[in-house]
Parts: sequence; C-alpha cells; structure tokens
Amino acid sequence: MIRFISLASGSSGNCYYIGDEFASVLIDAGLGPRSIKKRLAEYSIPIDSIDLILVTHDHSDHVRHLKAIVERYNKPFISTGPILKSLSTHPATRGIKNGFIKEIEKEVAFTFKGVNITAFEVFHDATETLGYHIDFKGEKFTFVTDIGRMTQKVIDFCKLSHNLIIESNYDCTMLEKGGYPLMLINRIKGGRGHLSSRSL
Repeated sequence: MIRFISLASGSSGNCYYIGDEFASVLIDAGLGPRSIKKRLAEYSIPIDSIDLILVTHDHSDHVRHLKAIVERYNKPFISTGPILKSLSTHPATRGIKNGFIKEIEKEVAFTFKGVNITAFEVFHDATETLGYHIDFKGEKFTFVTDIGRMTQKVIDFCKLSHNLIIESNYDCTMLEKGGYPLMLINRIKGGRGHLSSRSL
C-alpha cells in the first residue's frame, strides 16, 4: 500500500514521506532525525527503510537536519546542481559527505526501484526551488510546497497526477492587517513567496 504522510510542515520544519513496503522517499529534511524516526514509527515505518531524500530547495526549514539524517542513517539525497552547490556552503549542510549526493536535471526522470521522479522548477526566493512529480508504480503524485505563483509548467504536472500536494499557507487579510513588517508582507505576497489560501 502506497502512503503519503506529512511528517512536518511550517516554518519550524518541513518533511514528507511517500512509500510502500518496497520503496520509499523523504521529501526535505527540516525535521530532526529523532522526530522523523518517532513519527514514522507511529505508522510502523522504520527510518532505515527510507531509500533516499529529495531536496526541494536550500531554505533552512527544509534542510536544517539533512546532514544529520544523511550521515547517521547512510542515506543518499538528490537535487539539482545549483541546489547542491548551495548546500555545500550552507551553514546546516556544509561538509556533508559527498558520497551520498546525486545530481539530477530538471524535467529529466530519475528512476529507482520502479519509481520515476521528475523535478521541475517553481517560483520561490531560494537559490533554486523544485517541485517533484513522482510516478510511484502507476500512482502519480505532484508535490509543490514553497511556490510564489502558479505556472503552466506546474499546472501541466498537476494534470498528470492522481494526488496533488500543494501548499497555500496564508490569508491575505490576516497577513496585511497582522502587524507584520512590510518587507515580510511583500516577500510572502510576491511572485517568489507563497500562495495565499485564495490562490487555489
């Protein structure tokens, strides 16, 4: 049985699971190893069963614990060249063991254990930000979290899928009247920030 589990979502950390008894991936590693292990155990999933980690972008709430998980559990992670280059100097991931890294190209499928994974670009204010289309043995997922605006490319990948994971994480009125600094408001509302709850 294929399962999708949101282990953590928000500014304090992001981490997601897609898998079955034969293959499984984590998407991002903003949650600590102990917390991931504990939350997976609630579903009777051992953390050792994870095959690899997909990285969407280099913001800390998505990669804060990547190094610890990769090195403690001997797990590979994949992303595009610009993101991997950024992670090599990122405070949270600097010095991560090179042997665990695999570089992929956008819109070129990467296959393992019968699972096809295609990364594609989305608009967000990181070095580069990826969505993922995951064809899990015929069950298709499109995964897009931090995104400032919908594009035709994102829509096209969504149309290919049975399951959509899209983050729209703020209310426009609450953001504008909540006493937040103007710079933060403009960042969130800008085309490289986040989607509002009205966007979908």
